[in-house]
Amino acid sequence: RLAKLLIDGTQLVTNIQVAADSREAHRRSEEEELTRQRVEKLENEAKGNQDKFEEITSKWAAAKEKTIPQDLWDRLNQQQLLCALLIEEKNKLISELQQELKSKDDQYVKDLRRQAEDINLLLERMEEQIRNLLKNCRRELLQIE
Repeated sequence: RLAKLLIDGTQLVTNIQVAADSREAHRRSEEEELTRQRVEKLENEAKGNQDKFEEITSKWAAAKEKTIPQDLWDRLNQQQLLCALLIEEKNKLISELQQELKSKDDQYVKDLRRQAEDINLLLERMEEQIRNLLKNCRRELLQIE
């Protein structure tokens, strides 16, 4: 009877750990996929922006050759527009990454709360198991006497 009680109690305690391990494994696999996607996105962004930067850089030589002020003004305005678009794209990416970071921070807080709940539940079950074992040990001792 005590052996069954021990086995049942151990199972109650290990169920919590198994569930927590399962959640952690799932979280890690999701995190790996999100990291892979983020790296891929950043690499694509870097390649695309490098092409745009080279385009902007190549047009500076043409702008230097302009001798008519109006043509030079037009070229400089075009360059300024291209630079502004590039900066806007970078700012958009920064904003997306900051939002993702905030989301991760929120998820981290939720995970900590969940872990605290699991620990409290684990403690409750362990205390209950100890009480049950003590009660049954006393009962068995009384029967032996």
